[in-house]
Amino acid sequence: MLAGKLSLIDLAGSERGTVTENRGIRLREGAKINTSLLALANCINALGDKTKKGFFVPFRDSKLTRMLKDSLGGNCKTVMIATISPAGNQNEETINTLKYANRAKNIKMRVEPNKKMVYLHISAYKSIIADLRDEIDKLKSQLSSDLTTKSHPNLMKTSQDIEKIGFEESK
Repeated sequence: MLAGKLSLIDLAGSERGTVTENRGIRLREGAKINTSLLALANCINALGDKTKKGFFVPFRDSKLTRMLKDSLGGNCKTVMIATISPAGNQNEETINTLKYANRAKNIKMRVEPNKKMVYLHISAYKSIIADLRDEIDKLKSQLSSDLTTKSHPNLMKTSQDIEKIGFEESK
C-alpha cells in the first residue's frame, strides 16, 4: 500500500503594522502571522544549524509549525519556493526573504522509503489472532467458573461488586 502526503502552504510575508497602516482586527491578524513566521524561523534555525544536531526543535509553538513538522523534520522531500520582488521599494523584504530561504536550505534530511516488512503471510496472522481469541475465551470461562463456585471468595470480586464499591465510595 502506498500513501503520500502533499502540503502546499503559501506563507504570507511579514506584516509590518507601520507599513500597512492596519488597525484593529487586521493589526492583530498581522501580529499572529508574524508570530507564526517567527516560530517557523526558530524551527528552521534549529534544524539547519549543524552544531545543534539532536537539540530541541520547537514545532509546538504554532499551528503552522505543527502542520509543517513532517515536511521540515520528517521523512519527506520538501521544496521551498521563495518569491521576491524586483521593485526598489521592496529591497528590505526581498533581502529578508532570501535570508529566510538560505536558512531553510541548510536543513538536510535523509529520506528513506517507508517500507513495512511483513514476516508472515496474512493467513498466518489470521490464525494467530484466532488462537489468541480462543485463549481469551477459555480464560474468561475459567474465570467465570472460578467465581461461580466461589473457590476463592477473598481472591477476586466480580466487576459488578467492584463497580458497586466504587460507586458507593464516590457518594
